[in-house]
Amino acid sequence: MDYVETNCFSYFKDKDLSHSLDFLTGVLNRETFNSYVNHLIETGVPFTIALIDMDNFKTINDSYGHIIGDKVLIEYAEELKREFNGLGVIGRFGGDEFLVVLEGITQYDDIWNIFHNIYNKIQRKESQTLKNEKVTFTSGVVRFPKDGDNYLSLVEKMDKALYRGKVKGKCCFIIYLKEKHENIEIKSILEKTTSTIDLIDKSYDFLLNNKCPIEERINDLFTYLSNTLMFNHLCIQTGYNMKYERIHLLSKIRDFEPLKYDLIENNFNAHGVSGINNVDYLKLIKKEELYDDFKKQDIRSNLCISINAYGKRYGFIRVDHEQNRAWDNNIIELLTIIARTIGILLYHNNTTL
Repeated sequence: MDYVETNCFSYFKDKDLSHSLDFLTGVLNRETFNSYVNHLIETGVPFTIALIDMDNFKTINDSYGHIIGDKVLIEYAEELKREFNGLGVIGRFGGDEFLVVLEGITQYDDIWNIFHNIYNKIQRKESQTLKNEKVTFTSGVVRFPKDGDNYLSLVEKMDKALYRGKVKGKCCFIIYLKEKHENIEIKSILEKTTSTIDLIDKSYDFLLNNKCPIEERINDLFTYLSNTLMFNHLCIQTGYNMKYERIHLLSKIRDFEPLKYDLIENNFNAHGVSGINNVDYLKLIKKEELYDDFKKQDIRSNLCISINAYGKRYGFIRVDHEQNRAWDNNIIELLTIIARTIGILLYHNNTTL
């Protein structure tokens, strides 16, 4: 209750909130939060509202149990209250989803700076409940009256922005822009699973098309992957050369350089995968040289998959993003299958990239 009172939002002045808080997390319950948002809409007060979804919460429940899951929700509700104190009001939407309203704040740059700063703080925090692990969030952010004139339309657009963030790789915030996000179609879990299978099938179609030279097959596949998965930067790096490079139209970074090959190789796990969600973590584990390599290009997250077959190494598939990204297992599996297939094709054709 204190975090609402210290913000001095007029709607809550002199209100008894003792029965208005979520029983588990202590933020506003959904009914009270909805009443607050509808009040702002009815009185014409501009505001920004965000739907904040905890990434991979089902995995936490499945791995540690629901009691630990509840403790994580409580811990991070407190974290959100602390970080948004003086800026916004937090409510629980349901399950692992929270809402925040920033009353009177609607300028894009202001919103971006607020969420960027808060995300950086939360992403550096290690969970006290899950020792030595980090919990991340994805947020869909919309503005009233710019993005909708009623609560339902705002929620619909928050869902689209949130879905875009999940598809992009989680661990990020997306501010809704009509020209970018209006036509997003939200897919169910079943549809997303099916679409991953479809991606694998289509990748095989590209790579196993014997009518085309292998270079042309990879070119066509990478164009398809870049457009479909919206990677900021996709390429194959061989030594200190980048080939089949694709830079997405929405990427703010336009100039990428080769990474230090040996540093990436040393970061591969036993499966030939190097996934970095947040380059700041590299400093914590004393990999300053690799950190510097990413930092000079403004890369915040990176995924590399080794291309090899029968003991021969041909390079690695490389994906870069300008924001922190929690790499989805489906994406890792897809790119691993592609890397292995390319490796086998190169080996049997006795050629290199």
